Amino acid sequence: MGQTSTERLRDYLAQLPPKAQALLMREFERAIERGEDTVVATFVLGVYPQPILNALDQLAARATISASR
Repeated sequence: MGQTSTERLRDYLAQLPPKAQALLMREFERAIERGEDTVVATFVLGVYPQPILNALDQLAARATISASR
């Protein structure tokens, strides 16, 4: 039996480098904050377990700090 689309998405996202994952998550979070169409963003954010989201947030914060220097 094949994977569901959610499982395929989870596998694809897991293959992305951590910095790419962090950037993607931050862009989805920004879209939600701006009140844009959030169906996809909410779905993708829901695919990640919370500990991974926390780690990605920390990585994104460090990248933002480094870029501002």
